[in-house]
Amino acid sequence: MLIEMLPGSYQDERTRMVHAIESNDTERFRRSAHSLKGMAANLAADELAKKMRELEKFDGDLNDIMHEIAPLDELMHQSADALLSSLQ
Repeated sequence: MLIEMLPGSYQDERTRMVHAIESNDTERFRRSAHSLKGMAANLAADELAKKMRELEKFDGDLNDIMHEIAPLDELMHQSADALLSSLQ
């Protein structure tokens, strides 16, 4: 089931986002945010897609965005749980 792939795919892109932040690579950060936005949108995880859209458009110092990662983790887990519950 596609929803079951979300946590693993999220983790892969999350790792890319963190590496992009650490290396101050704005383009790579935006690509990862874009990928996560697409995954979330395809699964109708609207809040997660909305947050990823905001990050995709982020135009500041990447060092200022690291604090956003932990809340994203929680939002991803909440989204995945809600989607799985809706299928049962």
